Amino acid sequence: MASAIQTVAAFTFLSGVTPVTYSVANVGKKVFVIVSSVLVFGNHISPANAFGISVCVFGMVIYDKAKRNERAKAMMAKQSRQAAGDLGYLRGGAVPGLTASNGNGNGVAGSGIWPFSRKRSPTSDNVKVL
Repeated sequence: MASAIQTVAAFTFLSGVTPVTYSVANVGKKVFVIVSSVLVFGNHISPANAFGISVCVFGMVIYDKAKRNERAKAMMAKQSRQAAGDLGYLRGGAVPGLTASNGNGNGVAGSGIWPFSRKRSPTSDNVKVL
């Protein structure tokens, strides 16, 4: 029963993270179990085992730092894109996040996102067509 619960928990966790992150978390779980057994049961570990545990912890710290740097770069890139879009809007460019398209990606004004979604024809505005 415990194995089934662990398997379901692993698949649930894996659905939300990358396989590398799952692998690093699995290593962290193993380190936690070994250190807990040393503290709770007084098990002895050899210097080679202690070195292996320290390498695992160091690897997890480095991976965490790399992921944080990756997220920070992605956030900075997103903010710079937003700032560039806002600057274009202030200069009379396109409104960030809004597109005017006829559905084919042609960029035809009057057929995109509200308030541009109302299709206008000369007859709908009471204009006589010759």
